[in-house]
Amino acid sequence: MPNLSAVKSILACFFVVLSSSYSYAEFAVVIPKHSPAIDKIAAQLASGVPNRNGKVLFYDGLKKANTDQYDLIITIGSEAAEKVSSDASLNIPRLNAFCPRQYHVEGANRLIIFNDINLSIQINLIKKLHPNSIPRIGLLFSSNSLFLDDIDAAAARKDIVFITSEIKKGQRPEKHIDHFIDENNLDAFIVIPSAQLYDSYSLSSVFYSLYRNQVAAIVSSEELIDNGVGGAAAAIFDVDLVVAAIIDEIEYFYTFHHFSQSFTTPKTAKVFMNRKLSRSIGLDISGFKSGEIIHE
Repeated sequence: MPNLSAVKSILACFFVVLSSSYSYAEFAVVIPKHSPAIDKIAAQLASGVPNRNGKVLFYDGLKKANTDQYDLIITIGSEAAEKVSSDASLNIPRLNAFCPRQYHVEGANRLIIFNDINLSIQINLIKKLHPNSIPRIGLLFSSNSLFLDDIDAAAARKDIVFITSEIKKGQRPEKHIDHFIDENNLDAFIVIPSAQLYDSYSLSSVFYSLYRNQVAAIVSSEELIDNGVGGAAAAIFDVDLVVAAIIDEIEYFYTFHHFSQSFTTPKTAKVFMNRKLSRSIGLDISGFKSGEIIHE
């Protein structure tokens, strides 16, 4: 008959090893400071991944911790991302979220999730606005645009006519837009979020030209459709959609032990319309509801 105390000892060791493996399978959520918005995001991430435990801490807390227990670091905002990235001792896979487009990721097993614009979603929104035709879509970009890969991918699509024009250094988009519209017989125009290309004056002028020519301006910010002559429609990422995208990427990482790519944007957005402006330029928006979901 087996020795009961020996069996208990074996079982105790088994549970110690089991709980160690679960504690190792933790990820750190590094935040720059406390605020209601940041704390909510961090709490959603720390508790939102099935069968995984996240811990929220500052960079200083991460440095003091035994980082061997973490197999993934998630940073919220560019300040936290910069601190973690500059620390050569933290050779751990990283996911950076809520960073501006100009933030670059270097090294293996690094992922950044941008939350500015996914051109595929904007294009699909335009296709819904023009269901019975192949829409002619325009876009202006600067020579050092951070969206060149996305623009190239859009240009390769066969279900739209995608027309772009480069605004070179020293040129102004508002001086170019009327000729661009007239020359290309546009149905819609995508306004990319670019401080390099648009300031408040040029953006307002571009919106007015598009309105005067009955071309729908498609934007990625709800603020740009709120008042007066601006965007006709917007496809935006709210915080919950970005958090859901981050959780999807964390689950992918734990399934395959690497990231699928080095940068991405959410694949789902919410649609908002400037109904008065849309009707005034002849768009049929009867099938759209404010806040409805649209996919890549």
